[in-house]
Amino acid sequence: MMNFILEESAQLIGQFDSPVTPTIFQDGETMFVPLDIDVSPFDNSNTKKEGVSRKYKGCDGYAPNFSYLLE
Repeated sequence: MMNFILEESAQLIGQFDSPVTPTIFQDGETMFVPLDIDVSPFDNSNTKKEGVSRKYKGCDGYAPNFSYLLE
């Protein structure tokens, strides 16, 4: 499953003409690309969706993860 996710992620990034440029630390060798990841609970109280469970705000829902690759 992880290989599939990595392959799909590489394909998605390749669809855009936007190179991913790492930030270089002061040592001149260490590089990183910031990736912001957060969960966003959705209210699904009035649906019959599978996998829905009680969330911290007291409603039924699901919580997909979103990420943003920064440069």
